[in-house]
Formats: sequence, C-alpha cells, structure tokens
Amino acid sequence: MLTGIPPAPPTGDGAGGRPIRILIVEDVPEDAELEVEALTAAGFAVTWTRVETAPAFIEELVRFQPDLILSDYSLPQFNGMEALVIARERAPYIPFLVVTGSINEETAVSCMKAGAWDYLLKDSLRRLSFAVSGAMELKGRREAQARAELQLRLQGLALESAADGIIITDSTGHIEWVNPALMAITGYSREELIGQNPRLFKSGTHRDAFYREMWATISEGKSWRGELYNRRKDGSLYIEELTIAPVKGPAGAITHFVGIQQDVSVRRRQEEEIRNLEIRDPLTGLPNRKMLMERLEAAVRWAQRGRPGSFLILDLDNFKLVNDSVGHAAGDHFLIVLSKLLQEILRPTDMLAHLGGDEFGVVLEETPLEEAQALAERLRVAVVEFRFRLGEREFETSISGGLCPIDGTLTPQAVLSLADSALYSAKETGRNRVALYRSEEERGNASSEASRWVIRLKDAVRTDRLLRSEERRVGKECRSR
Repeated sequence: MLTGIPPAPPTGDGAGGRPIRILIVEDVPEDAELEVEALTAAGFAVTWTRVETAPAFIEELVRFQPDLILSDYSLPQFNGMEALVIARERAPYIPFLVVTGSINEETAVSCMKAGAWDYLLKDSLRRLSFAVSGAMELKGRREAQARAELQLRLQGLALESAADGIIITDSTGHIEWVNPALMAITGYSREELIGQNPRLFKSGTHRDAFYREMWATISEGKSWRGELYNRRKDGSLYIEELTIAPVKGPAGAITHFVGIQQDVSVRRRQEEEIRNLEIRDPLTGLPNRKMLMERLEAAVRWAQRGRPGSFLILDLDNFKLVNDSVGHAAGDHFLIVLSKLLQEILRPTDMLAHLGGDEFGVVLEETPLEEAQALAERLRVAVVEFRFRLGEREFETSISGGLCPIDGTLTPQAVLSLADSALYSAKETGRNRVALYRSEEERGNASSEASRWVIRLKDAVRTDRLLRSEERRVGKECRSR
C-alpha cells in the first residue's frame, strides 16, 4: 500500500535532474507515446510505463513508484474515474492528470472533485508540459508541507510525552501551553494554568531579588538555569531544576519563554539521606563525631574572631550495669531516650552529638564557661532525676562531664582531648559531677593524640576492664594447654 507520508521529492524535474517516472493509463500505445514525446520535446527527462487494466495499475503503483499519473478517461476494461479512486486511496500524494480525447464539463468537474489535479484534451498536448510542470511544483510544495506537519506532530508528541515538565508563556509571562508532566508535577490541570502567571507556583522561600535577577536575565534574551522551591496545588513544596529559554521572532524581539523543569525532590532527599549516613549516628539520629568536629572547627574560628565558646563531653556512669542487666537492645533504647532528654534542655544553637558508646559531646558556641557550667549542671541534674523504666524494672543513672573553653588558641582535637581529660577527672573524683579543665600545663600536651589514649588507658585500669581482659587471655592460654 502506498499510503502515508510521501517520499522526498525527485532531485530533478526533467531538466537535468532525475527523470520523472510517469505511469500512463492508456489502451492506445500510440497515444501514450505522443504524450511522452510532447514532454520530451518540452525538455523533460522521462521514464514511463503503460497499463490499461485495474490489476496492472495497482501492481505498477507499487513496483514502479511513479512521480506522476497520466490517465485516459475511457478504456475498454477500465476508466479514469476508477483509476483516480484507486490512486487517491493508495497514493494520494501523486499528481493525477486526466488526458482524454473528449470530456464534457460535468465529467471534468466530477474528476476534479474526486481528486484529479488537472485535465486536458489529447488534441491540446501542447498544454501538457505546463500542466506537468505545475503539478510537479505543487507536488513538491505539498510534500514539503506534509513533512513539516509530520515534524510538528513528532515534536508535539515529544513535548507531550517528555518526562520533564514543559511550560510555554508569552513575552509577558502568561502561560499558553503546558505538557502532562508539568501538570503531574504541580497538580494543576491545563485549563487551570492557561492564562495564569507562573508566580502561581511561588513558594515564598526565595527573596524577591531572586526572581528579579531571573527575569532580568531572560528579558535580555539569555537562558536562565537554577534550582528553586515551588509549591504544588495541594500546598506541598517541591524542589525543581529549571531552565528558561527566550524565543525570538523574525524581528529579534522576544515572543515567548519556554521553561523546562525537573522535579528533583526525591533526588535531594536521597542525597540528604546519604549525607546523614555520613554525619549522623544511626542509633540516636544525632550528629556523629565527624559532624561534631566540623562544628567544633567552626566554633574555634568564631572564638578567634572574639566570640569564645565552650565544649562539654558527657559520659554515663555505670552504664554497663544497664547492658549487663537487660541486654544491649534495652541499653540502646536507653541511649535514645537519654539523647531526647538532653536535647530538650539544650538550646537550639547548641549541638549535641553521639560520639559512640555512652559518650556524648556538646558544642556551645558563644557561651562563656560560667554559662556553660550552669547549663552542664542542669543536664546532670536532669539525668539524675530521670528514671528509665523497662517493664517492671526501673533504673537510676547519672552522668559525668568534662568542660573545656573554646578560646581560639586550641585546635579542635586539643579541645576534645582537654574536655576528655576533665571528664576523667570527674570520674576519678566520684562521678556524677562536671569538671572544668583549666590546667595550662596540660594544654600543651593535649593536642597530641597520645594523650587521649593515656586517658583511656587510665580509665580502663580504674574500672578493671584492662585486668579482666588480661585474665581472659591467660585463661584461654591455660585451657589450650
């Protein structure tokens, strides 16, 4: 079947290009030859074939792929109207010219209404070359128009099917068209959006200067790319990556703007989750040691600019008893409950971090030691008064703390080590207290990583953990013997 979009036009029209392929419907071979001679004499390059029955006509439409059809109106086994109907159904883009010995006006009008491109009499073949030239020129224009329309349909289908939201506005910003993806992203229907301004999506998150800069860029004929928060019809916020491109008319003036947006909310949440895995403790959800050190570095920089702060390290007293009594799962739950208790007392500007085990760190930016001491005491009292219940059992606990100033003269690691040294002092002098580190002599050694291990070893010896470890090792050696 030769239906559908026509092929590309011939490279020539008989005057130097590819020969025109002509299918002639004629029962008199001499008449067909006269038509060909008339075209050849007019300068056309022609290749042709002749048929005189319907089956042969249908076969040659497929095999010969003609550029033009010349058909007599009256044949013994066939006629021009039948051929015209077949041609319109199977190859509507091929010019069909009726060339007959005699035809009345009514028949000629019927042929033209049925789709013939022209008609002429056999005794006026001098007009044939003009009719063929006109038909081929018209054929070229129609084929070009058909290809352009196909391209527009394909582009329209691509826009309609695009996964990204697409919006087209006029030069004043009023919406003229949106694709289904944009409707899905925003929750608005096409009818609700046409004629509206994209400020309908405005979330209130960005300052007016943000939008002024965007509008200034696209008004100058430049593309704008960025990320912004918008609001859906249901009021929920979403994050989008947006590109706005100006469209200029023939005179160079901006006539439209095309915006392409991609909802990246899910991607941003996933990135945030990955980031949280890096900087947050999976048990309590608190910042971990890495994030605490970043905050501590910032606090040291603030202190160097004349805004000193404090750092507090906390450690549960006898937490091992909870783990040994009710198991590690209950101990983990206790740490979660305790972290929430500490957060309720701390200020929004303070950072509470879980350093591991039963140890917590608190960065108190722009907080003098006296104020930090008072806050640390409130935390200690709150933990002492707290009762952890598990079933019918109730546990009491306490915390010890070490407090160190952030004065800008110490590195973050030194601050952490000094606070740990103060914590060791609080543990050594009876637990359930907060010790303040003030020793200038130990400050010089605190930046050393070795000093931190010394403190840990002292604590292990004090709590007999080191001894028990050695006993287990010796026991294993004895059993192996």
